[in-house]
Amino acid sequence: MHRLKIAVYFRLSKEDEIPDESNSISNQRRLITAYISKYLGDVEQQVVEYIDDGFSGKNFQRPGFQQLIKAVREGKIGTILVKDISRLGRDYIEVGNYIESVFPFMGIRFISVNDDFDSNNYPEGGVEINTAFMNILNDYYSEDYSVRIKKTLASLQRSGAFLASFAPYGYEKDKSNKHYLRVDVEAGENVKYIFKTFLECGNKAEVARQLSEKGILTPEQYKKSKGSSYNSRYKETTKFWTSAQVGRIIRNRVYLGTVTTHTREVVCTGSLMSRRVPKEEWIVRENKHEPLVSLEVFVNAQLVSVKPPAKKEKRKMGSKDSPIKGFVKCGGCHHVLNRRARLNATYECRHYYAYHNETCLSEQIKEEELLNIVTKVIRQQAKFIMDMSRIVREQEAAKKIINKELQQRETKLIQGINEIKLENMRLYESHKSGELDRSEFLLHKKNNEEKRDNLAAKLEQIKERGREQQDISFGIFDSYLDLQNITQVTREMVKLLVSDIYVYSKNRVEIKFNFADKLSMLYNFYKNVKSDITAFDAGEHYC
Repeated sequence: MHRLKIAVYFRLSKEDEIPDESNSISNQRRLITAYISKYLGDVEQQVVEYIDDGFSGKNFQRPGFQQLIKAVREGKIGTILVKDISRLGRDYIEVGNYIESVFPFMGIRFISVNDDFDSNNYPEGGVEINTAFMNILNDYYSEDYSVRIKKTLASLQRSGAFLASFAPYGYEKDKSNKHYLRVDVEAGENVKYIFKTFLECGNKAEVARQLSEKGILTPEQYKKSKGSSYNSRYKETTKFWTSAQVGRIIRNRVYLGTVTTHTREVVCTGSLMSRRVPKEEWIVRENKHEPLVSLEVFVNAQLVSVKPPAKKEKRKMGSKDSPIKGFVKCGGCHHVLNRRARLNATYECRHYYAYHNETCLSEQIKEEELLNIVTKVIRQQAKFIMDMSRIVREQEAAKKIINKELQQRETKLIQGINEIKLENMRLYESHKSGELDRSEFLLHKKNNEEKRDNLAAKLEQIKERGREQQDISFGIFDSYLDLQNITQVTREMVKLLVSDIYVYSKNRVEIKFNFADKLSMLYNFYKNVKSDITAFDAGEHYC
């Protein structure tokens, strides 16, 4: 017999992380384990735990709670236990809905240990007034507690405590004091190398290339290699270093031993949304942990980072737009190539420089060369289509004669098949009357069936030719009528005819056309027309 499980739900909000051992996960587990042992010890049911660590009670979109509700809906849970009702949530309307409606409807026994509440004591589904009142108190308590927690957090921020969930690259949290950073020796040396190399070359992309070439793990890769669950909020590749990653490290004052807090704040109690705090309201505390770089190195790095480019003769710029802009893509990664709008515009793959993808375009290609190639190919394509369609149209007249002949042959084939069917019936009658023995009957029948199958195959071949002729349409190629003698392409031409322009290393270019399937159909139609005319002229017969 399938036994429903006992679900134990624990919640510890970020606010509860302020020293209060009574609400710790370990204390909640100890309290509920003792309750199960004392009151539910004789029930042979599996106990499963669902935990939300660091989630507000005002927000019910918590991963652990959602997993619990999913298990309830799947009929896997029979009993739910919490330390007190506030662990379930601090929104009295939502909590009341679960206790009074959802759980009773799903047949769930709900127990709140500290509140001495067991839904089995209320079989009619009613809830004691003290419990409902407690929900309201929890709701107000959440607001009041939020204010007190904000004051406590502000105090920690003013003291220079490090409050982020994960230590920045180059540091790790002290095991005895999670609000204090100490140097991670391996990553710390990499941070020093980043500052040193940047001051030497002044180029973040070059620093990123050197880090990748040395096989140094990116911050996200490094943290995960140490068993961390860290996931970067920046949408970047984790395989190679990028100039953006280098820039964030160079700008971070944490490497001076400075802790900066109160840069963002939640919109309202229980909300997952936050807003940026004005810079003048940030809380900055210096000398809170061991620095990885000196103030001189850090300042020089900022100066190099924002250093204005050397004055050069103003480059003559070309057009910012182009007929092929947005269509030109890297043959390796298939990303749109970056266009540099100079007097002689060029295209390059930024992903080759950022991620060192060996299949990417490794050099620049001039736009003028691409335009010449595209123009030439469109002219060739137009000439091919016009020649092909003209030939096919000329041969359509001959095709009509062939079709008439094919229709006559189709009629003959159908007649031949019907005659074979009648012949088989006559053979069967002769066999039944004793004129033909079984072996003679089967031999004649087999020969007739082979003839019938042969005629049926030829009949299907003729019908298929007719279907192919009906599918073809020449109207779509009218777009090519005036393109045989063009000297330059326009944006409208490219949008109408071209799907993609792929550029590979060593000046190899591949152009994909929008009408590729129609071109193939036209060519196949031409082959069929030519084949039919040849067969007709040669006197080929289908029956």
